Amino acid sequence: MQKNVLVTNFEMRQFTGSEINAATIAKRFKDLGYKVYMLAMYFDDPIYSEVKDCFDEIIDAKKDDFDFSNIEFDIVWAHHSFLLNWLIFEYKIKAKKIVVSSLSGVVTFEFVPEYANDLSLVLANSEETKEALIKEGINDVYVLENYSFKSYFEEVNEVKGLKNIAIVSNHVPEEIMQAKCMLEEQGYNVEIYGLKGKKELINDEILKKYDVIISIGKTVQYAMSLQIPMYVYDIHGGEGYLTLENLEKNRSKNFSGRGFNKKNAEEICKEIVNNFENALQVTPEIKKYAYEHFCFENNIDKILEIINNKPDVDLETIRKKYINKREALISKGMAKYLIEKYEDILRIERHNLYTEIKRLTTIEEELRNAMVEKDELIKTQGEIIKRHEKELHEYKKSISGKCIRALKRLKKRKEQ
Repeated sequence: MQKNVLVTNFEMRQFTGSEINAATIAKRFKDLGYKVYMLAMYFDDPIYSEVKDCFDEIIDAKKDDFDFSNIEFDIVWAHHSFLLNWLIFEYKIKAKKIVVSSLSGVVTFEFVPEYANDLSLVLANSEETKEALIKEGINDVYVLENYSFKSYFEEVNEVKGLKNIAIVSNHVPEEIMQAKCMLEEQGYNVEIYGLKGKKELINDEILKKYDVIISIGKTVQYAMSLQIPMYVYDIHGGEGYLTLENLEKNRSKNFSGRGFNKKNAEEICKEIVNNFENALQVTPEIKKYAYEHFCFENNIDKILEIINNKPDVDLETIRKKYINKREALISKGMAKYLIEKYEDILRIERHNLYTEIKRLTTIEEELRNAMVEKDELIKTQGEIIKRHEKELHEYKKSISGKCIRALKRLKKRKEQ
């Protein structure tokens, strides 16, 4: 019998870390023969059309129309735990194993629930996040770091010189924007991928066009596997080029740039140009390190083995234990964040609705004016036609009168 897995994520509509991660996890389950259900509050492009084949069935949480009573999930893989709260306490889902994954130890949206120790597995995306979760009282945390794919490691990609540079970020800091201008003035081609640039799903084919990547997070593993020099820097700052000496420290911070100082645009520009050759020389060793630690297929299969060896979760006990504490399951900070998040969403949707109403109203007004103009034109043309008919009639009468008078004169002359 085919197994069922449910993957949850707040939304599936942007090229952000959690959405890409959720889609990648879903694809792996599908490749392993599972029927994959994807639950989110929003499904939309640009990402949805790129990843929709990873899912067998989608569940739109806003529509509230999916019947959970007739299905038992073999695994629930949950990002964003407020969705898991909703599933367990409101819809009383049936599930054998539940994994809750936190993609940050500092972002409130990535909290894990108070009952996390009663679940099958708690995942962190870095040692930094793991430490934060342990401080919150989570007993056993397994690290699933960002990754690259086995197929990327198997590719032959040779960077020969510095010419093309890619910035991959949804929050490009000002000093990077200034450095971009400086690099372009020196003749280098610099392109941005993200909310302020090209909106494309980052993959090996895109990255192989470039000789240096400026980014943080999961793009770092991609670059390492493809032997592309990686300049780790974004809104939190960063060390700059990834080297064998700073590799472990960067890894401990999930290649986020945290833990390093910020730089000014001149420093960034100078480092990218002057330190390129040194960064290029160590890419083969960095690739070997990356394969050992960050190969997706190897790491996810190890986790699935751990999950399958865990006892089934006791959801009834969790419900009884926490049923009167549901409001406390979300911290005040998280509750405030969600309220603000939903208010932002509602504000955007109200604005979009207002814009659409305004657009339709404008079209209606234009059609109404066109009808009035048409009626006026018809009326005017009718009046013109009548006037011409009258003039023609009068003209005919005048000619006819002249002819009759002329005939009478001719007849009178003839009689004389």
